[in-house]
Amino acid sequence: MSLSTEERDQLDATSLGPVALRGVPEPIVMYQLNAVPGRAFAGLRLDRGFYFEDVENFSFSSNSLSFDSLKLSGSAQTISDALHSLLSTFKAPQRERLLALYCERWNVSLPMGGSYAWDDAYCEEVIRRIAVKVGPFVGRYAS
Repeated sequence: MSLSTEERDQLDATSLGPVALRGVPEPIVMYQLNAVPGRAFAGLRLDRGFYFEDVENFSFSSNSLSFDSLKLSGSAQTISDALHSLLSTFKAPQRERLLALYCERWNVSLPMGGSYAWDDAYCEEVIRRIAVKVGPFVGRYAS
């Protein structure tokens, strides 16, 4: 829901200008609401490839190919198992399209290291990244 210009004038808001968002074809003009008078907040950060909420003790770069050292939580393991079960019924090109779609939807970067071949190891890595990102949401809303 967006505010009209008249409504926006009644609020104390700072224009952030046009912002390019993933999955949106054209930049969107965004505003930051100044809810606390006199308090300045850091600028909006859209340059980060990863945001892992509720994931502890991870250390890897966004370009690393291995999440193997990161132990999956119970809910992330459930997501991983479900994706393996569902995707096992598809041929490789369909599996690649679906995983790429899930990565785009959940803002998960594809692994950059190694060869860019959608072999079993690469698919496993992509599934793991999706599971790490989606797991905390499932764990929070399942209870």
